[in-house]
Amino acid sequence: MSAKHETAAFNVADSMEASSSASNAVSTTIPEGDTVVVKRASHFKPSPAPPMCEFSDLCLDPWLISALHAMAIRQPTEIQRACIRPILEAEQFNVLGKAINLKVSVVVGGLALELAKRPHVIIATPGRLADHILSSSNAIHFQRIKYLVLDEADRLLSPTFASDLSVIMEKIPRKRQTLLFTATMTDSILALKDKKPDPSRGQNALPPLVHICDTSGGVITVSTLTQNYIFVPSHVKEAYLVNLIRSDEHNDKSMIIFVGTCKAAESLRVLLREMGFRVTALHSKMSQQERLNSLGKFRAEAVKTLIATDVASRGLDIPTVGLVINLHVPRDPDDYIHRVGRTARAGRGGRAVTIMSEADIKLIHNVEAKVGKQLEEYPVNEKEVLEILSKVVAAKRVAAMHLLETNFGEKDRIREMKRKNDPAMDDKARRPGKRQRANKRKA
Repeated sequence: MSAKHETAAFNVADSMEASSSASNAVSTTIPEGDTVVVKRASHFKPSPAPPMCEFSDLCLDPWLISALHAMAIRQPTEIQRACIRPILEAEQFNVLGKAINLKVSVVVGGLALELAKRPHVIIATPGRLADHILSSSNAIHFQRIKYLVLDEADRLLSPTFASDLSVIMEKIPRKRQTLLFTATMTDSILALKDKKPDPSRGQNALPPLVHICDTSGGVITVSTLTQNYIFVPSHVKEAYLVNLIRSDEHNDKSMIIFVGTCKAAESLRVLLREMGFRVTALHSKMSQQERLNSLGKFRAEAVKTLIATDVASRGLDIPTVGLVINLHVPRDPDDYIHRVGRTARAGRGGRAVTIMSEADIKLIHNVEAKVGKQLEEYPVNEKEVLEILSKVVAAKRVAAMHLLETNFGEKDRIREMKRKNDPAMDDKARRPGKRQRANKRKA
């Protein structure tokens, strides 16, 4: 793509969400072959905001504008105004305008692959796609790929995904447009603002396009979100949680309860069921089909309470969620922002309640500094909590017994012991599977 920008966007708000909230965003290009080391930026200077406009002013096709209007998305956000036009100038999405019947293949763990059907769009987790490339290298070819999009790029560009992305990058064309979206500013990303044009692209090559939305004006969570805290001793958090979700204000709302670990999610799931609540869970120890089933029940409101780890804090768009509860305070304020962003979406109202203890005071102060406002104390009827305390303690014991009887997390414990006994044993040696079988075939 000579004389064209390759574009990527770094955005704190959901890129296609109509929201009045301020959004932190960077839009930039990462030329192929570059290595990006993610390090959170301590400060950055926002870009000038593009003028207000309509989606039609951005040269989008009428069918796409109609689809956006059907989702109550009527005006482009700042990051959309900054990015859409350069993206389309780089390469028009003619295929989207001519045929709405796009073929999409979802490539995630545990689901059957449909790559052989030659889809227009592949939506994938890096690990699953890399496994498929290594184990079925001739099943599909990526030579015609024109666009690479990395959503939540701050996570995908971390060392965790480095090896998987290397496998993918080797198979896709160097001549492509790259778009990156993230909610977290990094020093490496900001350095791209000063990056010179890639000389290998010829005399007409352009430097990376970078756009940063201004959030210096204050709050970076939406104005329709009410943020509260409940300050309690750590050993009675669950009793206050039960009292909160059974209250008249919340007992009929769809809600997500965030916890810090998979084990905590499973324990709380059993505890709340013992207390008579219909709940489901979402965490990384569940199979992909179990996760889909759980989400399906929650979306359909067959179950109105979802217990989740941070695996549900990004990308989950369920407009009916009216309440987010943090049973465990996240150590990173950015994770807090992602969690509470699951409610009060697209102009709707919502509430986020964080149940904190004495050990969480500093974390809450960090959150307040990040969001630009103080959390307000949520009123609690202490007498009601005392009335249910003994029942909650009994349910907590049942949950602890369940974890013991099912050996929950035992595989991880054994794996960790092996790693400590043999520090040289890397991740591939501990995870036999498709990738290793592919390597053996190559040998």
